[in-house]
Amino acid sequence: MLKKIIFIYLPLIALLANIPCDATAQRKRSTRSRTTYSKKRTTKKNRTTRTTSRKKSTKKDAFNSDIETAEINDLKSEKAKIQKEIAEKESSLRRNQTDVNKRLKKLVILNGEIADREKHIVKMQKDIDTLTSHIGILDNDIRRLLKQLKERKEHYAQSLRKMQILKGNRNDLQFIFSANSFKEMYRRIRYLKEYSAFQRIKGEEIKEKHLEVTKKKTELVNTKSEREVLLQQNEKEKTVLIGRKNDQQGVVKSLQAQQKEIKNALAEQRRKSAQLNRKIEQLIAAEIEKARKKAEEEARKARQRAEEEAKKRAAELAQKAPESSTKTNSGSANKYKDAEITTPFKYEDPDYKITGNFEHNKGRLPMPITGPYRIISHFGQYNVAGLKNVTLDNKGISIQGQAGAKARAVFDGVISAVFRFDGTIVVMVRHGGYISVYCNLSSVNVSRDQKVSAKQILGTVGTDHILQFQLRKGITKLNPEAWVR
Repeated sequence: MLKKIIFIYLPLIALLANIPCDATAQRKRSTRSRTTYSKKRTTKKNRTTRTTSRKKSTKKDAFNSDIETAEINDLKSEKAKIQKEIAEKESSLRRNQTDVNKRLKKLVILNGEIADREKHIVKMQKDIDTLTSHIGILDNDIRRLLKQLKERKEHYAQSLRKMQILKGNRNDLQFIFSANSFKEMYRRIRYLKEYSAFQRIKGEEIKEKHLEVTKKKTELVNTKSEREVLLQQNEKEKTVLIGRKNDQQGVVKSLQAQQKEIKNALAEQRRKSAQLNRKIEQLIAAEIEKARKKAEEEARKARQRAEEEAKKRAAELAQKAPESSTKTNSGSANKYKDAEITTPFKYEDPDYKITGNFEHNKGRLPMPITGPYRIISHFGQYNVAGLKNVTLDNKGISIQGQAGAKARAVFDGVISAVFRFDGTIVVMVRHGGYISVYCNLSSVNVSRDQKVSAKQILGTVGTDHILQFQLRKGITKLNPEAWVR
């Protein structure tokens, strides 16, 4: 029975016994679930918070980055704008300086042209005055000749009238045969011959005077025509001169307000000119040193030849002398040798010969440029007409030619240097102790150490057709206008 009860109630007891345990476990599970949920919620909340915070931080950083990027872009844009303005100003300054240089060059050319035209007008005026004076002389000669012609005609008429009075109504035969003697007849024949010759001479003189008067009148007409032509040319030259002076005044006015730019342009010109002249002087110094070494070498060779000649002569004397007087003759030979050594050796120096010929042709050297030309800038320092405190310094002369003008050697010589400077080519020719310099060439036909002759083409003048020509004797600068014709 007990077993039956136990068997029946045991599951119930066990069930009842398990209820608390399950509740506790349930509570534990519930607690764990709540804890887990809380943790998950907390984790999720933290994650959400972090995400939100990160999003907020990212948004803030992005906002700050956008602000910084905008500021940087603005700064970059401002910088680019400033750089562009600087570049434009620099470009404008360069254009302005180039324009000032062009106008200065134009002013120098105009001044040279005006000076040439003024000289030409003065020369034409002198020619006109000379022709006017000649016309006056011709007028006086014509009046004198006409007076002489009139007098001779009158004398001739008077002599004819007197002859008619003396002869009366008789003819020449009656006059001869009416003589009282043979002697008187002879005198009458002779008188008639001489009188006929006299009348013929007088007639010829009248004809000659008439021809002379006619010739003088023709000469007078031609001279007047020449004067009229010169007067017309003179008026044209004066008109052109007035136009050039107006151009000059326009350029001067445009430059007067740009003294700073002019000073900068002149400073740049002087700097380039100084660079060019330093280069030329360095090359000239090298040429002088080369010539010095050559002279020393020639002198050494001359001494060596003299010594060898002295030894040779001493040996010949020693062979001819007796053995007993060998010492004496040897001493004499040594004396002779010493005398030979001290004797200066003379030789023909081609440089010296060329130098002498070059100097002999002073004032007769050909112009260093082909075709028509005019000198627009003279040697030395001079003021620019129309501009105050603007002084140019030319180490040579500036010669303006026509398009295609060539530079040519002024004398026989050797090319001592060919070099580039400031976009142009410079050629130097050595003529013994003298050196001619040809600047502003666009191309050349010669090379260093090449021999050239007078008037030989060296190269083509630059695009502005202006040749800058210098002449040196050693390092001394010469005025080329005194040497060319």
